[in-house]
Amino acid sequence: MRPQAGSVRVSSVWVFTLALLLFILFADQLSGAFAAHPALAEAATVFSGIFVQAIPFVALGVLVSALIAAFLPGDDLRKLLPAGRRARVLAAGLAGVGLPACECASAPIASRMLDSGVGRGAAIAFLLSAPAINPVVIAATFVAFPDRPQMALCRFAASLLVAWLVGLVFAKSSAEREPPPNAAHPHEVAGSWSDRFLAAAQADLLSSGSFLVAGAAFAAIAHVALPPSWLAALGASLVPAIAAMAVFAVVLSVCSEADAFVAASFTTMPSTAQLVFLVVSPMVDLKLVAMHVGMFGTKFTARLDAVVLAIAVLMAAAAGLLVFGGGR
Repeated sequence: MRPQAGSVRVSSVWVFTLALLLFILFADQLSGAFAAHPALAEAATVFSGIFVQAIPFVALGVLVSALIAAFLPGDDLRKLLPAGRRARVLAAGLAGVGLPACECASAPIASRMLDSGVGRGAAIAFLLSAPAINPVVIAATFVAFPDRPQMALCRFAASLLVAWLVGLVFAKSSAEREPPPNAAHPHEVAGSWSDRFLAAAQADLLSSGSFLVAGAAFAAIAHVALPPSWLAALGASLVPAIAAMAVFAVVLSVCSEADAFVAASFTTMPSTAQLVFLVVSPMVDLKLVAMHVGMFGTKFTARLDAVVLAIAVLMAAAAGLLVFGGGR
């Protein structure tokens, strides 16, 4: 069902915005209340650090994604892509640089690409690349890792390669290029461009903001609840660290504009494991699985996400080992 103007979604966004303003206004009072409890104070510090650094990039990503949803129909994308099957996959993957969209915005764009007949391979390549390699996300990664600028470059290269490889894999079979009926998406709103813009911005702000809060809270709790010796032991061995960060990426479902700050907060993890988190996070997580089911169906989604997760972990680990080795 398509959302209408004045729906409950608007109220939800206002509630989230009000809660955010209250948090900012009463930050000093909250700090004073936590001062008597060192563990709570540490958790609040970690949470605030992640949230304050990430929220400007989340807001910018929401704005750009909403503009794309309002002004760029799927037919226009089809006209911009070359005719060849493989060439379309490569071009669609690169389009993620020029069409910066978060996970929630890239899904309806990819869905419209499917409807316009560009083929599943190209649609999947864009679906994976847009949230991972767009300028907002890469800039956020540079800010989150100021002492390791190569982290952002590795993220860009590994993510683009994953999008290309997965797109080419699923572009091979003609049977798999025929899209099934697509589920309606919250961004798909009938009406003027302003209606589409507001609906997309509201949906993205609520989704991205909610997952940012959840991800920052998880990182803060992990820093306090898990003994430092556990995290240090986990980070001391590369393979368990990679596995743990891949699982965190899938479970946390943090928006791509903020995930770099969550990854950077795990300071005991090797750089390669942090890179795995950054590459996996915008491509496979719990919220994305639900979106993929709506676009492709359950059986195809199971194959798609399994392939994406495997290739993402392998490519990120290879890039990390090549650039960082086994340490930080």
